[in-house]
Amino acid sequence: MSDIVRLLSVDNEIAEFRERRARFVMSGLESLGLDSPLIRGTRLTDYALANEVAVHLRDSIAENRGDEGDLITAAQQNLKIGAEALTSVASIEAVRCPGLAEDTCMFSEGVTVESPSLVEQELLGRAVQVLERTGTLRCFSDSVGVVAVLGTAEPGAPTATWATGGLPYVVHLHLLPRPELIARDLIHEATHTHLNDWLASRDIRLDPVTPVYWSPWKDSKRPLFGFTHSIMAFSVVTAFLATVMADSGTDQSWLRVFHDAERDRLRSCAESVTSALSMLPDELSSNLSDVYTLATA
Repeated sequence: MSDIVRLLSVDNEIAEFRERRARFVMSGLESLGLDSPLIRGTRLTDYALANEVAVHLRDSIAENRGDEGDLITAAQQNLKIGAEALTSVASIEAVRCPGLAEDTCMFSEGVTVESPSLVEQELLGRAVQVLERTGTLRCFSDSVGVVAVLGTAEPGAPTATWATGGLPYVVHLHLLPRPELIARDLIHEATHTHLNDWLASRDIRLDPVTPVYWSPWKDSKRPLFGFTHSIMAFSVVTAFLATVMADSGTDQSWLRVFHDAERDRLRSCAESVTSALSMLPDELSSNLSDVYTLATA
């Protein structure tokens, strides 16, 4: 078992936490009369869609937008739209949601949800093949149920990828023209979703507000929560790129520039990493230290 696979494996604590979370979300929706096969489903995609609806219902009720009947009708429509738009690409369930801002949910007002184009499906399918070859597909599919595709990036254009704890099992990203880079971004975001669940399953709350640890990706100090996420995600990505380059089937030497850039950034914040590790629970500190050492070797 590789260090990446070991780090991103779903243990009993995470599995039990996810079951409790799913029961909570689904029972809440059922109490409002949202009786849908998706709500009763057990796949990550089912939960992702149900939780998306729950988020919008919660926000709408809190802000007194519309009466309960109208909200339930809108929620039922969102479930239907999301389910119809999902397209299976190997083990990836993808929808296309162009124009989203970071931390915005899939069904945000004014955003069209549709199936990815054939070109986007092909790129995602080839990215899945990269994950399969490197033995990391399970690391992705265990923590991500839906990929919300923001579009295919033009060379040199700005891109975005993100995951948010408020919408588990969903990642948002622009597709890049190289499947290896898409696979990199998928693993990056899967690491964030896994870490969020690891922390939540143990009821661990890292400081989200006090900037202490210098981050080369932000060129500023970050709180423990954000810094830990960055170090884990970029360490996993750097180790993953090394694995892709070691693939004997094809010449992947062009990835060296991406690998070396991330390794150098990781090395540049070694002092902050050492300080942050001392503040983390023992198990997390040990796991993060291992993958950081692997990535910076």
